[in-house]
This record gives sequence, C-alpha cells and structure tokens, in this order.
Amino acid sequence: HELILTNNELKCIRNQEYHKTIRWYICSILKRHDVMKICCQGGFSARELENIFRVAISRQFRDAVLSNVSSSEKLSKRIENDPKFQVWVSTFGKLLEYGRQLAMSEEEKKIVIRKQSLQGDSKESLYSTFQTILGISRSYHKKLFLACQLDSQEEQERVMRRELQKRSELLQTSRSVLYEEGQRSLKTLTQNLQNVSAAIAGFGITQSKKNRKPQATESSGRELTKSDVLFNNKVKVTVRSVSRITISDEKPVFVVFELIDGDKILTTDTKMIDRDSNVSFDTTGEFWSKSPLPQIKFQFKVFTQGLLKDDKLIGKCIHTVMPTKTETTDTIPIIQHNDKIVGYLRVSTFLERPDNMRKCGNLYCSGDYVFKEWKQRFMSLILLSQLKFILCFYQPKDTHPREFVHLEGWIVDYLTGDTVDLDEDLPYRFELTSSKGHIVFACKTHTEREAWVRGLFRATGQASTPMEETERAIGDNELKESGLSEVINMDVFELDHQELFSKLFKAMLDHRLSEPVFSRGMLSSGQMFVLDEYCARYCVRLSHRHLTCLWEWLNCELRGINIWPVMMLHSFGFCQMHVLGKAPQVNIEVVTSKERQRWTETSEQIEILLTEKLENFCSYFPFSCPKEDLKITMKLYNLVTGITHAEGTAYTSNSTMVSASESTPTKLLNSVMERAALVNYKNTYDKLLEEDNDEVDSADLSVDQLYVLAQLCVDFMYELHEFYFEDFSLYPQAFTSHVDAFWSFFMVDLKETLDNSTDDDVVSLLKMFYSLNEYLCLQPTLKLSQFHQNILQEFEPLVEGYLNRLNFQIKSDMLAFFKQETWMPVSECCFSMQGCLEALESIKTFIEQLHWPQEPFAGDIVFKVQSICAEKFEEAVRFTRQQCELATNSLSINFTSLLPKPIITMVNTIMYLSVQAVPFCGLKVSDEGAIDQESNLASELHSFLETNLGDIFRMVISKLCEPFELLLKQMAKYDPSDGMLSSMKVMLPGKIQTEHYCLFLKMNFQHLSGTLVTAVFTQFMMNWYETQLRLLVRWLRNRPDFSLDQAQLDAIPLIVEGIREVFQDDDIEEEQLNTESYEEIEDRLKIEHSQAAVMKAFKKQ
Repeated sequence: HELILTNNELKCIRNQEYHKTIRWYICSILKRHDVMKICCQGGFSARELENIFRVAISRQFRDAVLSNVSSSEKLSKRIENDPKFQVWVSTFGKLLEYGRQLAMSEEEKKIVIRKQSLQGDSKESLYSTFQTILGISRSYHKKLFLACQLDSQEEQERVMRRELQKRSELLQTSRSVLYEEGQRSLKTLTQNLQNVSAAIAGFGITQSKKNRKPQATESSGRELTKSDVLFNNKVKVTVRSVSRITISDEKPVFVVFELIDGDKILTTDTKMIDRDSNVSFDTTGEFWSKSPLPQIKFQFKVFTQGLLKDDKLIGKCIHTVMPTKTETTDTIPIIQHNDKIVGYLRVSTFLERPDNMRKCGNLYCSGDYVFKEWKQRFMSLILLSQLKFILCFYQPKDTHPREFVHLEGWIVDYLTGDTVDLDEDLPYRFELTSSKGHIVFACKTHTEREAWVRGLFRATGQASTPMEETERAIGDNELKESGLSEVINMDVFELDHQELFSKLFKAMLDHRLSEPVFSRGMLSSGQMFVLDEYCARYCVRLSHRHLTCLWEWLNCELRGINIWPVMMLHSFGFCQMHVLGKAPQVNIEVVTSKERQRWTETSEQIEILLTEKLENFCSYFPFSCPKEDLKITMKLYNLVTGITHAEGTAYTSNSTMVSASESTPTKLLNSVMERAALVNYKNTYDKLLEEDNDEVDSADLSVDQLYVLAQLCVDFMYELHEFYFEDFSLYPQAFTSHVDAFWSFFMVDLKETLDNSTDDDVVSLLKMFYSLNEYLCLQPTLKLSQFHQNILQEFEPLVEGYLNRLNFQIKSDMLAFFKQETWMPVSECCFSMQGCLEALESIKTFIEQLHWPQEPFAGDIVFKVQSICAEKFEEAVRFTRQQCELATNSLSINFTSLLPKPIITMVNTIMYLSVQAVPFCGLKVSDEGAIDQESNLASELHSFLETNLGDIFRMVISKLCEPFELLLKQMAKYDPSDGMLSSMKVMLPGKIQTEHYCLFLKMNFQHLSGTLVTAVFTQFMMNWYETQLRLLVRWLRNRPDFSLDQAQLDAIPLIVEGIREVFQDDDIEEEQLNTESYEEIEDRLKIEHSQAAVMKAFKKQ
C-alpha cells in the first residue's frame, strides 16, 4: 500500500500546527474511555473517524470565519469551503488508511480476504462451529455422525416423518391449551416439507398436473391413482459391435434400433464383417421414454443396393432398460425367425434413475392387499413429496404402474426361513405389514435385501429399526460401549425444547460475541439457519423465542457488551403485540401466565437499562456511533415506557394489558433527556477542571474560567448538533428539552459569577457574551429561546454601564487631544480628530459585534451610541470652528501671501467630520448622494454640520478675497467722478495690479489643490470663484452705466479672464464657471465698450 500525497498535502504534513492538531485529536478524543471501548469492539469505521476529525478541527477554523459570517449564512458551509480545511481533512484520511494497512498483520489480511471470499457458511463449517458451541469433541461428533447417518438424506427424511407422526399423536392425546397453536405449527411444517419438490424439474417421477399439489389432494380426501404418477426421462443407447456372426454373406451390414412405442428410428453406419466374424459400429442414439422400463428393438440387416430392393433382415432382438446411476453394457443374442442365433449384439444403455426413485429392481412378492399373486415383479420405491412414498409395480413399456401401495402406516421387518414356506432359491425375505394387510418379499442376495429393507424403513417412517436378531444384539452392544445408545434412542418429544432452545441460544450468542468481529449479538447466516430450523422442527413458540432472545441480549448489555438495538426493538415489538393481544387476529394466540410474568420482568429491566444508556448517551454512543443506534434506542424506550407506565391498572378485566397514552412516553423521554443534560454539563465542567490547574468551585468561578466554560459548552453544542441531531429527528421535543436543560445549568453558574463580578470584569464578560450570543443567533432553535432571553436580560445592565463608561472615556480623551492639537495634517484631518474618531470607532465596533437580537433594547443601544457619536462630532466641529475663527482673524493676506496650512487642515477636518458622521451617527445617504433626515437626531446633526461647514468656508474665502478687494479699491481710483484723479489719471497709468493678483490666484490655487482634500476641493473653489465675481458685480453695480474709465475697461477683462484661467481645472468644467455673475459682468462690459467706441468715433468727427 503506497501513500500518495499532493503538494499541498505534503506541506500540510510538514506543518507544526497540523502536528499539534493531530496530537490533540489522539489524546483528547481517541483516548477517551468511551471512544476506546467502542473502537475496540469495532464500532467506528474509517469514514466515521475521518468525520470526527473534520468536526473536531472545525473549532480551530470557526473563530477565524465567525466575524465574516452573516446571520443568514451557515457557518459550517464557510468552514467546509476553506481550502486549508479541505487539505487537512484529505491528508488525515490518507494517513488513516495508510496506518491501518501498516498495522494489519499478514495473518489478519488473510483472514479478511478469506472472509470476503466466503459468501455463506458451508455444512462442514457449521458442524465445526456447533462442536465449539455445544462443547462436543471431534471424535464424539464423528461417532454421532455415523450412528445417526447424518450424511444420508433418506435417513433424515425418515426421522423427520417419524417426528411428525409422533408429534401428531402427542397433540391428539394431550389436548392442552396450546393444542390449536401446536396444530397450526405442525400443519405449517408439514406443508413446507410437502412443498419441497423431490424431483428435478423437466423429468423424473412426479404427480400429474391435475393433482400436483399434495395438500389439495389431502384436503379434498381424493385417493392417489395410477394415472397420477408420470415418468419422462432420456434413454441413451450405444451400439458397440456384433460378434460371432454366422452368416456367410460378404455384403455390408448395419443395425437399426428404435424405442418400442416410440416415433424415432436410428441406424448405424454400414460396415463390412471382418475375418473374425465381427463388426464394430459405436453408434449412439437417444430417446425420450415415459416408461421406467423402456424396451429397445434392434434389427441386424444386410445392405442391398438398388432403389426397388429392400435390405435383407438377418435377425432381431429386444432389450429392456432398467433405471441405473451408471451406464451398463450387455450382450444380447440376435435371433432369426426360426429361433436360430446368428450373432451377439453388444450394446451400452443408460436410463438415469431420478433422485426421487429411491430404489428399483426385481422382487418376488405376494400379499393379501395388493400383489396377490406370487411372482417376480419390477418394483420401484418412489418419493412423491417429503412425506409421501409409494411402492409401484411396473411391467415393460408401462407408462403408469400396474399396482402400487401408499407406504404411510406400514412397517417393514425381516423374515427368516422358518417363518413361511417359500422357494428355497429365495432365502432372503422381508415383509410389510399394516392394518390394511400383509405383503411378503423375497430376493436372491443378502445385499439386495438390506438395500430394500433400508429404503422401505426410511419410507415408512416407523419408530422401530428392522434388524435381524444377531445384528440387533451386536449393534446394541456397540452403542452401549460408545456411550451413544441413550442419545440415539431417546425420544425427542420427551425433552423440553423450550428450555433447550434457551440453552442453545445462550451458547450460540456467547460464541458469536467471542468471535473477533463486530457482530453486536447478531448471529451469522449459517447460525440463524440452524436456529430457524430448530424452532420449526421442534415447534418452539415464537413468543418464547423472542422472550429468550430479549432476556439474553439484556444480560449481555448488563455485562457491558454492545447489542444491536434493532434486534431488541423487533423482538420487543413482537412480544408486546403478543402479550397485549394486538397481533392480527388471524388465529387464536395463547398467552401463558409464565410468559406474561417474564415479559413484565424483562420490560422493567430493559427500561432501567435504556434509561441508563439515554442519560449517558454521549458515553454509550460517542459521536453517534455505532450509526443510528441512539435513534433505535429511543424508539425502543418509547415502546417500553408505553407499556411499563400504563395509566390505571396493569390489566383489565379480560386480562389484557393497558397501554399508556401517547403523551406518557414523550414526557418520560423528555425527563430522561433533562437528566442527560445534567450529566453532559457535569462532564463539560470536569473538562474545565482538567484544563485549570487550580481547584475550581462553582461558587467562586472567576470570569476567565466562566469564559472557558462557555467555550466548552459551545463546543459541546456544536458536537451535539453535528453528530446527534439526526438521531433526534423522530423526537425533536426531547432534543429541545436536553438543550434547554443544559443551558439552564450553565445559567446558574453565570448568575453566580455575575453577582460576584467587578467593573474590571466587564470586558471579559462581554467577550464571553460575544461568543455565546453569536452561537445562539446562528442556531434557529436557540435564537431568542428562553435561555437566550435570560442571557440578554442579565447582560442589559452590563451593556448600558459599559456604554456610559466608554462615553466618559471618549470625552476625557477628546479634551486631552484638543489640548495637544497643532493642526498639522494627519491623514485627511488632524491629530485630535483622528484620535476622537478612533475612540468613536471602538464604541461603534462594540455595538456592531454585539448583534443584540431583541427589540426594543437593540434599537435603544444603537440610538444611544449614535447620540454619543453625534454629541462628540458637534464638540469636535465647534472646536474646529473656534480655532479657525481665531486663525483667520489674526491673519493678514496680500498679493504675495499663501493660505496657511493649519487653516487648510481645519477646512479638511470639518469636511472629513461631515463625511464620517454618516456611518457613525446613522445618517442615511440616498442614491443621489443627499442625506435623508428621518429622525430629529439626524436632522439636527445635518443642519449643524452644514451650518458650520458654510461658516468656515465663508471665513476662509473672505480672507482669501482680501487681495481682490484691494484690487477693486485700486480700480475705484479711476472713477470719472473723482475730479482730482481725473486730472491725475494721465500721471498714474497702469497702476492697477491685475498681474500680481492673477499670480496670487495661481499660487494659492496650486497650493490648495495639493493640500485640500478632494471631497471639499471643488466646492471650496467654486465658492471662492463665485465670491470674487459677486464682489466685482457689486462694484460694477455701484457705478452707473457709461461711467467706467478706459483703464477700468482695460483691467476688468484681464481680471475676469485671469480668474477663469486659474479656476479651469480637471475637476471644474467650463460650464460651471459660466455663472449668473459672470454673465452680468460680460453684459456690462459689452455696453461699456460699445459706448466707448461711439464716443471715440464722435471725437474723431
């Protein structure tokens, strides 16, 4: 056996984590006492061990995927799809099979191969098995075998017929309460024996079609007739040679042979006679004969040429063929018409004697009932069925017997020469006697007489064995010397077969359980065959059989031997219907007081046993192995308790037991499962004691120990659902009772630990709650169950207190962060806001991991967390706005200034806080990007954020627009209404600093594009752009039409084009820049330029 691994499996074997897992699996699971016990008995298959490993290691993968599993998704499915998990399981399966092959010795392999090759138990192996079971030595068995003629089918049939006759006589004389039941058993056994066909299909001696069923003939009282017996078999004839031919003709000769009364003629080849007057043919032919004594006619002819000439007949002969087991060769004289012998024909014939023709041959006989004339007859002893023999007289060519006698009730015995005066040539005689008459037979040899007497003895079924005086004395002495005389000659009907069956079954069961196979008390096919035959032959009552089996199986279970519960369920169900009278009333069944008492005792003992097994089902059926045994055990318990806990009295007035109501077994099973939950919880608690080196007391259980206990309980529940859930498919209420009771015991320890806990233990307690609540939510049967609701009720105050502690801690942290703020950029905001968001993230994560399943508390704590976050966001925004206001008030900007980075960081921070408020405070964003204001909290927070964001934008942009206002003041100096400037404008050309302002715009735009966050960049720039245009529009509106100076007309387009050129960015499209202010400026400039052009033309004229 080779170990073939993939690359991933090779890496897995080299993995130290995998080695650690394998060692843990062996020490923690395989070395458990209950698992080792079932393993030693063969209760685990390789597939089941692999499945146990798969479930065991799934605990290591469960925590890794637990956080990513949604409530609707099965946790087991995620684990099964894990590639690492699949490699671990496949590697373990290959290692398990490889180790099993290495551990198996060569002798064990031979045993396995031999057992696989054996399809059933042979007769020799059954003899050997029962010698061991009954404690009989091989020599003693050999003597019994020979003395009882166990190798002779005919002898065994005789014994069976004799037993049936004796049993029928005993039933007639006893007339006990079991008379009718015994009659039915006897009739059933008789019919089964009669239905066994004694002939080979297609040929042999059978009954005719109109009387083919013996039971129909007996029930109608019709006598067997000659026409009822038919024969049809094949005759094989081989013409060997013709010798000592006396004719002198040298022409070719041949032989024609046919079956008399047949329709087929065969011919040999034509051959010349040799010089020794012999001729060989060796020609074979076959005929179908309906007579047990067919006759073959042979004609010896000379071949004559010519169409009109007939072949010359030399001589002929007739040969009668008798049924035999082998081919016979005879030499027959060929006789002419004048009785002259012209040669001798050597011929071989074979007519196979059918199996149901037990004996045939020529006998001299006469009687006063049949065969009345003393003469030689061909007699045939024929078996029509297992219980019907006839002795027939045939003559050659007869298809039906001339005379026959039915041998039922006849007795065969020897006759000596002094008894009757017959021919001296026939010294060997025997007789058949009955109430009907007397028949005497005679033959020439002692061997022939012995064969006929032995055959007739078996056919008659008589009690006494026919023996000659000397043989009888010798036989009795030999049996007495061997010690078998009493065994062979005992009357089997004087024995108590009910008691013997109990002893036999106990011996067979002990032998079967001692074999190195996982039989669980189930007998082999050969042993079951012997047991069935014993019960049928000796009419062992079926109720006694099942009661005996139940009692022996119960004793085995009490000794700690695992018995297949299906057998107990079947036997108990039969006994229940029998004792309670619920069986189909086809026939009247007798229930004895002894049976009722024994069944009651057995039921009580079985209930005690099943209660013990179900209360400790994890020990008796570890990992639900052997498969489905737990399910069958619960079925049996339900059946037993339905009787043993019957309502009212045990028996009614008509002595019929009352069954319990349907609810009683269910209640009892639920009660047993609750006690089983206590046992399993104690076992889980013991694991905690093993893992913790210190002594653990329930009253002083620490929070960390409670967390470990909770993990152990969850692991047990996963194991319970994985392995035992299908076993409880018929009784789901019992499974629910077990789970509820198990968690109720855990709840007691939980409450005691919560009462003794301090504030420092809250984190550990909540960690335990995370794990426990996650498991309960993933189980549909446990989610919001009574235990789950109790857990939620106990942890509600802890969750509220923990939220208050987090709120106070976050508030303190924010004050510390504000004091340390330098407004240097950190990520997309500042240092203090980053710390605040991380603090808020902790409380948000706490709620998300909590998965509180019950309303209204789930909504309350979510709203509380959102309120805390909203409060902290408002404080952060106020602090940022205040700092921004202080910074802008102290800032002075000219054409060469850049906006300071702290102010840009403040803008980024206020915008980042507005974005983060959506997930933290429960604000909902629509598909268009707008924020839905469903609650007052959302509405107030949204308004607050928008207001403060707009205020900061205005403060910063107003500071950025100060150079632009300075530029407008410069242009205002060229207003025509100013008389002094009008006289000085020739002296001050080009002093409007448009180029400097455009350079200022370009520098600050590039500075902001590199530092301002993307989310706020476009909005901020568009506000800055629009603010400048609005200032210019207001400046123009303050001046009447046609009042602008040429310097102003030249500067304004430069300013507007410079602004548009700077603000035309990838994120800002040209259409966005074409605002109403821009259109109004363009219109005013067109009017002013038109007026300027008209005035210029007028001056020229």
